[in-house]
Amino acid sequence: LHRDPDIWTDPDEYRPDRWEDPPAGYKSVYLPFGFGAAACVGSRFVSQATARVLDCWSALPDRKAVLLTRDPVMGSLLAPPVFTTG
Repeated sequence: LHRDPDIWTDPDEYRPDRWEDPPAGYKSVYLPFGFGAAACVGSRFVSQATARVLDCWSALPDRKAVLLTRDPVMGSLLAPPVFTTG
């Protein structure tokens, strides 16, 4: 689904930016953790861990995250929007 050479240029390259403007019909079929019997066994853990990290972020003194793009497109967890920390 995400590596079809008939759809994607360089399908085996790690390029999360391709989801900023995917081919027609592909925005709704982005499945970062797969599905069914082939689903990632760690998807629930990753989702909960991400929520916990974001929840704890505000407790850090003098920390802030600033988005560097006006309308970021959320991609896979391994490819968060561009930001800087302070």
